[in-house]
Amino acid sequence: MKQAHLCVIQPWGYVHSLGFLDQARYLRYHLGRIGVPTSIGKNRLKHGAINFVFGAHLGFDSQLTRQFACVFVNLEQLGNGGASVGQHYLRLLSGNSSIDYDAHNLRAYSGPKHAPLLEFVNAPYLHPGPELMPLEERPIDLLFVGSVNQRRMELIRAIEACGVTVAQFDGAVYGPERDSYVRQAKAVLNVHFYETARFAQARASFVLSQGTPFVSEQQRSDRAPAPYEQSTLWFGLGELRPFFADYFASERFYDDARKAHAAFTAYDPLPRVRAVWDYALECEKSRVREGGLPRWMNADMARRGYCLGQINADPVAGRIPDWMVDLRRPLPLTAELEALAGLEGMTLGELDLRLPNTATMFDNALILLEVGGLLVFEAVRPRERDDADAWIESELGPYTREFWRSQWLEYRFQVKHVGWCDKTGRPSTQERQRCRVVLQKVGCSLHERTRARAQLEDFGLVPDVYEELPNLEALDVSA
Repeated sequence: MKQAHLCVIQPWGYVHSLGFLDQARYLRYHLGRIGVPTSIGKNRLKHGAINFVFGAHLGFDSQLTRQFACVFVNLEQLGNGGASVGQHYLRLLSGNSSIDYDAHNLRAYSGPKHAPLLEFVNAPYLHPGPELMPLEERPIDLLFVGSVNQRRMELIRAIEACGVTVAQFDGAVYGPERDSYVRQAKAVLNVHFYETARFAQARASFVLSQGTPFVSEQQRSDRAPAPYEQSTLWFGLGELRPFFADYFASERFYDDARKAHAAFTAYDPLPRVRAVWDYALECEKSRVREGGLPRWMNADMARRGYCLGQINADPVAGRIPDWMVDLRRPLPLTAELEALAGLEGMTLGELDLRLPNTATMFDNALILLEVGGLLVFEAVRPRERDDADAWIESELGPYTREFWRSQWLEYRFQVKHVGWCDKTGRPSTQERQRCRVVLQKVGCSLHERTRARAQLEDFGLVPDVYEELPNLEALDVSA
């Protein structure tokens, strides 16, 4: 059985990527119902699996589609009046296998007409079961979940003027923390954000799946997709007072809400999910993938997280690196190391050039990089040194112009770039406390190697041809 892998794209620290977990968990659940083994990962793709990519508009290297089987899942409202996502993302959707939740989006990127739509409806694993609080006893009137623009703010104020309290989060909240409030609300409010006004299936799915009514502004033109036409409680802009002042939280409202939830849970999305999986399998047959490992290494997972399309190295298992290794220690000569040698570049992160293990990291980088490969890191100047340029030049000396001090003969580094930056990493001519350094691995010339041998105590010769030193303990130094 072919496996599926659900890749959630998250730029480092970007909290709103947590929103994609709702759709990823939904797809994993229903793929499991048809027997497809499915995993979820952050910024990770899998060889040998079909990768459904969520959030590719946040940044995705299109070259990765040559090595990995990818199906891009679009969750944005596209086209005039919709989200601004950039041409790169639209080309990614049109040039590769992609699926959408709304047919109107396909016009924006000439999406595949034969691709089935992926609808987001019932997620039974979210339902609290017997612990579900009765609607009449819930302490929150209306809960609004999502970003707020001017239009939404004005409409929420108009609803509150009808005597209904609309609760909102004071920041981004997702997952179980958000769901605990959804289950305490008499209903969750939905109002349109974009001019496109496409129905918010993703939001409606996790709300109704938990047994909470979904109250939504009416569609402007097209009908809502099944089963939301019957499972959503609709209001028009011209009927705010009769809906919220008279109907909301009445016995008739609660009765209608329970009927709407019954219609929602009666709808089974399995045929559509099976069609999506069949489409992904068919697309994979027509693609030829390139092999090979990534050519860049990220050895700064503590600050950068997992970087998609790179080999991620870290000594901490909890960060789930591709290669669990401590680059502050000498690398053992293993088959794994031989396979990795020849990288085009490495990112080491922030280094204290005064620490002894920094020299070991440079030794390891010299082993792993191909000739011409780049080593990227940041160095922090000690506060006691006020001569910034002279300091960085002297600290890089053992790895560049005086490379023999690092016991190197065959290869060395040369400086490609040194740029001073502020605490945020932006270029700065005023603050000279931190600098970004790019070194390039180069081969040593005959002249350089000869000059280096002249500087070494053992002339750079291997131990078995070097004259053995006398044993000082056996010498009589008293004479």
